[in-house]
Amino acid sequence: MTRACQTAWFVFAIASAAVLGRTALGNDSGSQPLVMVVMDPLAARLACPCVAGYAQRDYEALAAHLQQALGRPVRLGFGESLAGGLAAANADRADVVIGKASVVRADAEAVGAALAAEWSLTGADGGTDTRGLFVVPTEDIAESLDETLDYAVYLGRPEHGEKHARALDALRASGLPEPFHFEEFGSCSDAASEMLEAKQPAEIVAVVSDYARPLLEGCGAVPRDALRVIGETEPVRFIVVFVDESLDLATRDALRTAFRSVATDPELLKKLESSIGFVEFLDEGWPGWRGPQRSGCVGWLPERLPARPNVVWSRPLARSGLGGIAATRTHVIIGDRDDRDERDVFRCFAADSDDLLWEVAYDAPGRLDYGNSPRATPLIDQGRVILLGAMGHLCCVSIATGEVLWRRHLVQDFAVAKGASSAWGYCFSPLVADDRLIVSPGASDAAIVALDPATGKELWRTPGRPAGYGSLIVVEAAGKRQVVGFDADSLGGWDIASGRRLWEWKPPVGGGFNVPTPVLVPGSPSRVLVSNETDGSLLFDLDDEGLSAINPRAISRDLMAEMATPVVVGDSKVGRFVVGTQDRVVVLDPARHLQTLFTADDPACATYAAVVGGTNRVLVIGNGGRLLLYNIGADGCVLNSTTSVLPAMKDAESSCPLYSHPAIVGTRLYLRGPHDLVCVDLAATDD
Repeated sequence: MTRACQTAWFVFAIASAAVLGRTALGNDSGSQPLVMVVMDPLAARLACPCVAGYAQRDYEALAAHLQQALGRPVRLGFGESLAGGLAAANADRADVVIGKASVVRADAEAVGAALAAEWSLTGADGGTDTRGLFVVPTEDIAESLDETLDYAVYLGRPEHGEKHARALDALRASGLPEPFHFEEFGSCSDAASEMLEAKQPAEIVAVVSDYARPLLEGCGAVPRDALRVIGETEPVRFIVVFVDESLDLATRDALRTAFRSVATDPELLKKLESSIGFVEFLDEGWPGWRGPQRSGCVGWLPERLPARPNVVWSRPLARSGLGGIAATRTHVIIGDRDDRDERDVFRCFAADSDDLLWEVAYDAPGRLDYGNSPRATPLIDQGRVILLGAMGHLCCVSIATGEVLWRRHLVQDFAVAKGASSAWGYCFSPLVADDRLIVSPGASDAAIVALDPATGKELWRTPGRPAGYGSLIVVEAAGKRQVVGFDADSLGGWDIASGRRLWEWKPPVGGGFNVPTPVLVPGSPSRVLVSNETDGSLLFDLDDEGLSAINPRAISRDLMAEMATPVVVGDSKVGRFVVGTQDRVVVLDPARHLQTLFTADDPACATYAAVVGGTNRVLVIGNGGRLLLYNIGADGCVLNSTTSVLPAMKDAESSCPLYSHPAIVGTRLYLRGPHDLVCVDLAATDD
């Protein structure tokens, strides 16, 4: 839109928001209003009606929906910034903020607001992402980014992820040499119009958001057909709902129900220009075992590892341990033991400063092989953290305060027979799916149990075998959702709603411990890959009742993972690859019956090495904190760069595997060494 259009609508939005706030308060002056700030650039109050049926999202209708669902007034404030939205709402803090994810995060950091991403708003096409588009004047000779050497680049400001950070990534990926000659612009219309007004041929490429392109022509900021797209960035999340982390859990639960119910209201969907409403935001930080969706993959890995990583902070731990790390942009949570090794101790640190925010400790006597520290990774879900100790202690705490909300004990509460649990203790990490907390006590009549995450109340139980060592995942097959994983000796699927076991498969060789977690391979039909040290790696097709055939569709004995879970990297454009470690890096092709494509030997992968995947790269966390970054693709498995993040380790420890799975949030890696929790910034800062 034009700058005049922007200004007029912004002033109108501020005035209207203030009136809305007063009206909401007047409806129920005895109730504390819920303050909601809207920063969505496609909101009707922040956009102009230049394109019929587009950029006219009616957030007053959403506020009315929330007000009815919560039974309390909702005060609205519109703004292009968080500060502006708060001023419009006449408030000093917001309970809910809806806006462009990267901008909300930047603004929240600037004003010191602790916000957690909870839901993504789908567009008319069902998508939740946006991209940056590289555009040139139609008459420009450049056909692709690699043809823009010596061009000036008009980027967005840093808070606009798709027009800045991802744009720089795309320029690097195209092979253009640094430094780039760029200028920053506050809006797409400013960047595009200034490029077009420059004397031609000006050798300028501008980056505009894909959602803004229809408005550029519709509002007259650029002539119709004046721009030509020659490249695009990787996607980033677009409109996201954030909630204040200190908001009480009852309200957060009510909000979750209200946002989910938008999908059942066709009229409200139309007003929000959305196909299916709000969907759960799954890739904010590293919420539990293997990160977002338990995939082991993240949206960002560095182009290269820095030779001298920046250790932001480190914290001593009382004991070495196997349990992984859960982290958001504000909290880092890890399980430990006390000095006497008689109590479980879970600690939460501030992500930016390593300050201890809270600690939860309880008596947990016992002796296990490989130490007594918790094996499970904490699970962050809707403002709560689920903690599981190796002896079976299960508790739920508030992430904001560490207050214990409820407790259970898997052995005592579910009458697990003596000897049914292993010498390694409880190793699986709890799973939340469809408002059910899924755990595996391993009792004969309660092999798997679903609890209410808010109260710990039992929802269902299903009989079966003792618990396995691996964790469960969620799989959707033919429109039905199920949890998939191993018990003590078989692979199976269970209906999430009822707990009914749908199918089972017993490894033909058997005798393995089945520690690695099953891995979902995207595509149609749904496919699941499992790997163990006796049967190798096996790929299964699933239908609505489970396995489409008793036998796996493919088997590979080149990857027989004993403990480290593989990852699936790539996409439909470059192809998908299964990458795992077994004293070496092994790359399999799931589309060609798990054919081995490449291998890469490295002593750092001996015994155990966790793998984190990106779109076309994998980060291997090897012995002694040695990091290896590989490029994965049709050209092979190529070592990109290496570095060490635990340089102070003793020589005897430098070849020891790190059994605790790390976490990655943004550019930061959280790693558990033998004695310390370490925060390392992987963004290259080397001269």
